[in-house]
Amino acid sequence: MNCRTALRMISSERDSPLDVGARAGLDAHMAHCTTCRRSREILQAAAAEWRRRDASVLVPDADAMALAVRREIARGEGDGPRLEKRRSWWSVGLWMGLPALGAAALAIVLWTRGPGAGPFESDPAGWTQFVEVDAAASAPVIFVDEASGWVVVWAGEAEPGSS
Repeated sequence: MNCRTALRMISSERDSPLDVGARAGLDAHMAHCTTCRRSREILQAAAAEWRRRDASVLVPDADAMALAVRREIARGEGDGPRLEKRRSWWSVGLWMGLPALGAAALAIVLWTRGPGAGPFESDPAGWTQFVEVDAAASAPVIFVDEASGWVVVWAGEAEPGSS
């Protein structure tokens, strides 16, 4: 048995007992390997310390703690911040009125600009451009409008029988 296998077995013996053959092989290796023996001692010491500390931890009674918290809440005691039972009229109005105010402002802006005030004027000749290409050409046509930044790509399939 090599040290790598022995170290895996040392770790696994913490979780469950080894079978007789594995135990005999590990004991034979441990008889002549001081490194693995020292690793086992360190692991056993760490496990013993963990068990000692785990036993000293006091776990509070959850039911008693919940009852104490409920009593504090009922009496209005405790160090934490308290929420108001009722909100003032202006805070409710503020939270309810802000979305309505924003929608109204947007509606006013859109109404005052009118129907022709968008990025395209009402006259399509001012914002359209026609490009004529050879119908037999199978290459796509790409048009970039510098004023608006729009990119138009026109691609068609070649007619059957043409190359």
